Amino acid sequence: MSCCGPSRRTLLGAIASAALLSVGGITSSRARAQFLSLLATDLEVVTVTDRSVVLTWTTVAPDEAGRLTPVPSDAEVRLGPADSPRAPVPVFADPDRTPFHYAEVGGLEPGRRYRFEAWSHGVRATPALSLTTLSPGTPETTGEFTTMVPPPGRLLRTIALANDVHYGETVSGLVVGAFPPGFRQPAGLPPYPEVMLSALLDDLRARDVNHLVVAGDLTSEATQQESRAVRARLDSWGALGSDYLVSRGNHDRPHVDYETCTHLGEHRDCWGDNFLARQELAEHEVGGLRLLGIDTSDLNGAGGRLERSQFDRLAEALRADPDRPTLVFGHHPVTVESGLTTPLARLSSSMAPTASDSSDFTSGRPASSCTTAAIPTATAALGRTRISRWSSWRWPR
Repeated sequence: MSCCGPSRRTLLGAIASAALLSVGGITSSRARAQFLSLLATDLEVVTVTDRSVVLTWTTVAPDEAGRLTPVPSDAEVRLGPADSPRAPVPVFADPDRTPFHYAEVGGLEPGRRYRFEAWSHGVRATPALSLTTLSPGTPETTGEFTTMVPPPGRLLRTIALANDVHYGETVSGLVVGAFPPGFRQPAGLPPYPEVMLSALLDDLRARDVNHLVVAGDLTSEATQQESRAVRARLDSWGALGSDYLVSRGNHDRPHVDYETCTHLGEHRDCWGDNFLARQELAEHEVGGLRLLGIDTSDLNGAGGRLERSQFDRLAEALRADPDRPTLVFGHHPVTVESGLTTPLARLSSSMAPTASDSSDFTSGRPASSCTTAAIPTATAALGRTRISRWSSWRWPR
C-alpha cells in the first residue's frame, strides 16, 4: 500500500543506514546518488503459516542532500525448497510501484523449509538494523523459513490479531517529538490510520475471519472524538465483546487535559467511556476458548503496568478453570527479551511481577498454564487453530 509512511522500525533502520553512508564518506553528489540509486531494506518475514508466507520490505534512495527517502519500485519474490540444488525462482511479482512492499505467497507445503529472496528494481532486500531481524538464525538473516505443521482436526475458527491502529494520527514515523520528520497523506486523502483499518476489515471479510482481537493503541491520543470514531468503524464490522475484542494501550490511557469524559481524579477517560474501564480484566469466551484481555496502560506514561487488582483477578480466573484453553492478550511486552526487540521500548518494572506475585499467580501451576499474546509491533497477523477437541489444549499440571 502506497498511502502511508514507513513504520518506526523502518525509520530507525533508515536513520542508521544514513549514518552508515555518512561514515563511509558518501557525498550528496549526483554521480554518487546514481551509484547508490536504490536500497531495498527493512526486509521482514511477517507471517508464516502451514501453506503461506508474508514478506514486507521498503525501498529508499538518497535525495540531493544525501538523505534516504522512500522511493517507489516494483517487487519480486523468489522462492524454492531449501534442499533443492536449484536457485529460488520467481513466485510473486507486483508491477505497481510503491516504496512499501507487501508480498503474500501461498500454495506451500506444510512442514517444509524454503529459501527465499525479495527483490526491487534488481536490488535484493536486506533486513533492517534491528535486533528483531538481525539476530542469528532469523529467517531474515538466513534467507530461509519453515512452514508450520497444523495439528490434527478440522479448522474450527479463525481469530485475527491486530494492534496500534492509532486512529486520529496524521503523521507517521515520529520517534521522539517531531524527530525524524514524519510522513503525511497527500492533501485530500483520508488519514492513513483510517485507510489501513478499512483495508484490515476488508481483508478479514475476504478471508472469512470469525473474530478480531485489537491489542491496544486503538487511538492516537484517546480523545472522545477518536474513541467514538474508531468504535464506530469497528462496529461496522461486528459487535464489541463477541465479534471483536479490545485491550487498552499506552496511547489509549486517560489524559489530564480533556474537559469531558469519566473523571479518574485529574484524568479523563474518554477511551474507557467507549470501550472498557481502566485496569479491568476483559473476559470473553469463544466456542470453548477463553480470551482474557489485560489493560497494561500506565496512567502517566507510555510504559506498561499491571495493577494489583487486575493481576489478582487474572490469577483467580486462571486458577478457577486451569484446564480451559486460554489466550491472554495485551499491548505491552511482558518479558525483557520482547521489550529489547521493540525499537525504543520502555518496559516498566511494574510489568514484571515479584517473586511472591509469581507464586500467587501460578498457585501450584507452572507459568506455562497461560499463553500471553503481547504484541509489540504494528503488524496484523492471521492465526488459525486446527484442533480435534478442546481437551487437546490441556495445560501441564
